[in-house]
Amino acid sequence: MKTILVAEDRDASRELIRTVLTAAGYNVVEARDGQEAVERAVATTADLVLLDLYMPHLDGFAVLAALRARAEYAHVPVIALTASAMAGDRERAIESGFSEYISKPVNMAYLRREIHRLLGSPEQSSPEQNSLEQNSSGPDSSEKLLPVACKESDDLTDDARTARAGGSL
Repeated sequence: MKTILVAEDRDASRELIRTVLTAAGYNVVEARDGQEAVERAVATTADLVLLDLYMPHLDGFAVLAALRARAEYAHVPVIALTASAMAGDRERAIESGFSEYISKPVNMAYLRREIHRLLGSPEQSSPEQNSLEQNSSGPDSSEKLLPVACKESDDLTDDARTARAGGSL
C-alpha cells in the first residue's frame, strides 16, 4: 500500500483529506505543522506528500527544502496546498521544487486525479491492470476511487461526508 504524508494545520481539512485518501486505498500519515511533517517524513518514507504552504513552526517551503535535502525524498512527488492563491504563487511553488500546486478550496475529485497521475494506484498493479487503468477515460474512471455511500451513523464530520460524495475542501 502506498503512503501519503498529509501536512495540514486545520483539523477538518486533514480529516477530510484522510477520509478521501484512505477510501481510495492509500495509507495516510498526518502532521499538524511543518516541524511535525519533517519528523513524520523521517520516521516513515512517504510515496507522496501533501503540504499546506502556510503552517505553524515551518512553512511548506521550509518543509520541502528539508525533505529534498534527504536522499529518500529527492524524487518523491510533493503537492503544495494553499488557501492564499496570489499571483505568482504557483510559479514560485513549482520553481521551488513542488510537483504540483493546488489552491483551496480543493476539489477532491481533482486531488484524487492528480495523486493518481503522480503516484499511480494505491496498490502495486500488474502490467495488465496498469494498461486497463491508463486506457480508462472520462470523468467516471477516476470517480471509482471514492465510495459515495455514507451512513449517517458513521463518525464523520460534515466535511468528511462531503468528501465521500466527491465535494470540495
